[in-house]
Amino acid sequence: MNNEFVFVIPYYNCSDDIEKTIFSMLSQSYNNWRAILINDMSTDGAEKTVHDLCSSLPGSYREKFTLIDNQTKQGEVRNTLNSVKTIDDN
Repeated sequence: MNNEFVFVIPYYNCSDDIEKTIFSMLSQSYNNWRAILINDMSTDGAEKTVHDLCSSLPGSYREKFTLIDNQTKQGEVRNTLNSVKTIDDN
């Protein structure tokens, strides 16, 4: 069975914690996963932390991440619902 797990992580002003979240995903023993990280207009540098960290990962890990930067504040629920639309049913 080839079940893929998708982490959906909306974030806002969490530069102190977002790096730990990403490393936690990378340390999973289950390898068939991907992550959608949605920046909800952070102002504390969290966006830069996420982009810098993800771009420094080896290709096989970098490909697991989809990064979305909102142009308007959406809130956690709307971000989560919008990200579900990007998940393939394959």
